[in-house]
Amino acid sequence: MGLLKDLFTYFVPVEEKNRFPNIRFVDLKELDILSAPNFEDFYPVFSKHAGEKGAVRLLVSIDASGQVVGVKVAKTSGFARLDQAAMKLGQHFVFYGYQHNGQPCAVQTSIEVEFRG
Repeated sequence: MGLLKDLFTYFVPVEEKNRFPNIRFVDLKELDILSAPNFEDFYPVFSKHAGEKGAVRLLVSIDASGQVVGVKVAKTSGFARLDQAAMKLGQHFVFYGYQHNGQPCAVQTSIEVEFRG
């Protein structure tokens, strides 16, 4: 988890908390990550060389088994290429299934990916 702390900022934006009332919104710190992608594999080479930097906030939907089933950009970096790369990165996470009151359930979380160049 140390590497992830270097690459991601964990938070629950207030505006996201009740955005989808039928799906529980959970802070990323409350989820157990089974597998996380290698950040460098997703930083577009052209963007890196062009000096494109920025943070992308993702809204990630996770099914009851821990599989990512949807990724949306909640806040853009200002560069479409970086936003697309962040979405691809988000799709490669695998989580342990989340349980609420002992029952597996689908959840959503927010991940901020920062491209620093």
